[in-house]
Amino acid sequence: MLQGEWSLSGPGTFLPRGRFGCLKLSLVRETICMIFCTALWSVVSNLVRDVVQTLLDVTIGRRTPGLVPCRIPVAVQPKPPRRICSGRHAFSERDGLSTITSGLKRSRSFTGVILLLAATITACITPRLNAQDNAAETKKADVETKSEDLFTIPDGTAEELFQFINTVKQTPLPGTDRSREKTIAHLKAQVAAVLATLDKIDAAKPDEAAQVKVIQERMSAYQALAQIDDAAAAKLKELIASLEKDERPAVTRLVSSFQLRSQIQNWFQLTNEQQTVALQKLFDYMDRFGLDSTSYGLSTALGEALEDGDMMSTSAKIYTRLATELRKANNPEYGPDIASLEGKARRLNLPGNFMDVMGTTAEGEKFDWAAYRGKVVLVDFWASWCGPCRGEIPNMKAQLEKYGDKGFAIVGINLDNTKEEYQRYVDREKLAWVNLMSPNENERGWDNPMAVHYGISGIPTAILVDREGKVVEMEARGEQLNMMLEKLLGPPSEEAK
Repeated sequence: MLQGEWSLSGPGTFLPRGRFGCLKLSLVRETICMIFCTALWSVVSNLVRDVVQTLLDVTIGRRTPGLVPCRIPVAVQPKPPRRICSGRHAFSERDGLSTITSGLKRSRSFTGVILLLAATITACITPRLNAQDNAAETKKADVETKSEDLFTIPDGTAEELFQFINTVKQTPLPGTDRSREKTIAHLKAQVAAVLATLDKIDAAKPDEAAQVKVIQERMSAYQALAQIDDAAAAKLKELIASLEKDERPAVTRLVSSFQLRSQIQNWFQLTNEQQTVALQKLFDYMDRFGLDSTSYGLSTALGEALEDGDMMSTSAKIYTRLATELRKANNPEYGPDIASLEGKARRLNLPGNFMDVMGTTAEGEKFDWAAYRGKVVLVDFWASWCGPCRGEIPNMKAQLEKYGDKGFAIVGINLDNTKEEYQRYVDREKLAWVNLMSPNENERGWDNPMAVHYGISGIPTAILVDREGKVVEMEARGEQLNMMLEKLLGPPSEEAK
C-alpha cells in the first residue's frame, strides 16, 4: 500500500480566489483574516440557513413536489448513520416571519461585535506588520536558493529510503511563489527525486517485497507527472507493458489492479461494448484475487454511480456479485452489509417485474397486498421528518382525488422512528391511505423491514406499480407521477378536474 500523497501546497501562505488568482498575505495578516472570515462566515451561513430553512418550511416543505430526496450518506463503510435531515430548525413548524426577523437581529448585533473586534486587533498590531513583511521578504531569497538541495537523496536501508520518498511526496512548494511554472517545476523535482531514490533501492538488490513496492512507487510517480507531461505518460505505458510479462504473483496483481482502476474510472467515456468488457474484467479480477480494497472500492463506487438512469440492471449485477463475495468470507459481521447489497439489487431489478409488499399496517393489521391487484398503486417510502417527502403529499392527495375512482391507490412505507411522530403528521394532514409500520420498535426508521428488503437508502422513494402488479416507474414523483397516471388510467373525469 502506498503511503503519503503528492503535496504541492504551501504552509498557510495563500487564500484561494478562484480564477482571479490568489490573495497573498503575511502570516499575521492571514491569521487575522482567517479569524475575521471564520466569524463572518459563521454569521452569514447561520443567517442564510435560517432564511432558507424557514422558506423551505413555509413554502416548499408542504407544497412543492419533486424536491431533492433525503439520503443516507453513502460511504464505503456500511451501516450508515441514521440521522439524515439535520439543521437548526429541522423543518420546524414555527412562524417563518418571526424566525427570519429574529435571525436578522441576532446576526446584525454579532456582526457589529466582530467588526469592532477585528478593527481593534488590526489597529493594535499594524505597526508590527511591515517589519515582519520585510523580514519575510529577506528570508524569501534564502528559501528559494535552498530549494535545489531540498531533495538530496540520503544513504540508508530500503525502509529508510521509502520513508524519504514519503517525505518527498508530502513536501510543499517552498517560498511564496505559487505560479504554474513554479508548481510544475516542484512536481518534476519531486518525481525526479523519487525515481532516483527508487533506482538506488533497486541497485541494492532488495527482497521481493521491496521490489514490488519499488514498482508500485514508480507507477505512482509516473502517474502523478503524466497529468502535465506526455513523456511521463508514455513511460508509464511502457512500464505497464513491460510488467505484463512479469510472472511474480504480487506484480501480476499490481498491474491488474492498475489496469482495472484505469478502465473503471473512465467508465462513462467507454462505449457500450467497452463497458461490458470492463465489467467482466472487474468480475474476473474478483475471481482471480478475491474481494480486496481495489475490487470492493471500484464495485461500490460504480454500483452507486449506475443506480439512476438506464443502467440499473448493471448496478444490480455489481451489488449481487459483491454480496456473493462477502458471503464467501463467512463472517457474521458482514450480515447487514450483505442484506443491504441484496436489497439494493432487488430494488434495481424491479422495473418490468412484480413487486412484493408485505408487513403490518400502522394500525397493527396484516397488510393484504393481493387486495390491490387490478389497481395502479404508488408505493411511497417516506417519513414525516423528511421535507421532500412532505413536499410530495399535496400532489399525491390531488392525484388520488382525480384518479381514485379510476383505480389509483397509495400505499405508504413509513420510516418514522416513533408511532407518535407518524400519527401526529397523519392526523394533521388527514392522510387517507394505508401506511406500513412495524409494531417492533427495532424495525422502525431505516430498519423498516420493507426498506431493508429493497435496500432503500434515500427518501422519498416512490415506485409506481401497474394493474398487473409490475413496476412501471421508479421515480414516480411530481409531474412524472401525474404523467404516468394519465398514461395508465386516462384523463381524469370532469368532476375530478
